[in-house]
Amino acid sequence: MVKFGILFLHVLFGMLSTVLASISLHYSYKNNYSKMVNYSLAEFFASFISFITASLYYVLFYQADKHIIVEGYFPFAHSLFMEVKEHTFIIFILLSLYLQLRIRFSNKHLQIDFLKEIRVILVSLIILGIFISMMGIVVNMGFRINQ
Repeated sequence: MVKFGILFLHVLFGMLSTVLASISLHYSYKNNYSKMVNYSLAEFFASFISFITASLYYVLFYQADKHIIVEGYFPFAHSLFMEVKEHTFIIFILLSLYLQLRIRFSNKHLQIDFLKEIRVILVSLIILGIFISMMGIVVNMGFRINQ
């Protein structure tokens, strides 16, 4: 029961971070800088919580689940999708952190080049978030079918 609670929180906050990045991108195009900053900060905290819960699951439960996936009908769910998902998630959390550092330590807040860079980062976070979610679905399928 604890395992599924941790996984639920991981997925919930991971998807929430993608939605918050989308809302932040929306406000960047509306030229509402303060709301963009607030939603991007919320995105960072959601992705950080997702990272913490994923790490907790990995330490406590993943070894037993890996065995079920690898020896089942879809071993590629681990060998390809889980491995790629783990590495992509590291890029996601680092990009989210970079976004916060860029916003906090820049003095170019309303210049066009700065906003373009922020938008590229936000679009990248959205694409990575969707990509990670799809890979998570495949890994979950590999686990569920083999149980």
